[in-house]
Amino acid sequence: MGQVRCRCQDDGTPAAEFVRRILNLPGNIEPLAIVAVGISCMTSSPMRMMACRGRTYILINIEAMKIGMIGAGNLATHLAPALRMAGHDVVGVFSRTHASAAALADKVGAPVARNVEDLAEADAYVMSVSDDALKPLAQRLCPLHGNALFIHTAGSVPLAVFEGLAVRYGVLYPMQTFS
Repeated sequence: MGQVRCRCQDDGTPAAEFVRRILNLPGNIEPLAIVAVGISCMTSSPMRMMACRGRTYILINIEAMKIGMIGAGNLATHLAPALRMAGHDVVGVFSRTHASAAALADKVGAPVARNVEDLAEADAYVMSVSDDALKPLAQRLCPLHGNALFIHTAGSVPLAVFEGLAVRYGVLYPMQTFS
């Protein structure tokens, strides 16, 4: 299964409908985001669907993970609470502005990191930052946490941004605009 990188397929099918069809989801489920971390996860890990305030999130990994959040913008402020509600532990938040990091950290009960290098040890780091900020942040963070999973949410940046920097990485392309 390839990445769903656009809002509709070549035949005009909306991305949400395409995902619903390939995952064989009922018509009343409206996927907002799919976390794709590689074929092995897609084929070996069970999925968990969770209703959250009338929306459905499809999460690939059902075991609780420690998550470090990089970025505290609109997408991160929706995603971090959903991850926490799904049973994951948000262990730290870093953002270029301390005030936005503090607001998100307060929302999910996590500490604020003053520098990206100060983020707590985590199983996964979600990098929800601008396209231009992603590579420099990845270059700083990835070498510090060798076996962690690194996920970015930048729509125009390919997965290859992590090549040579991390062993485990993925991308999350939201099915809904958060701006």
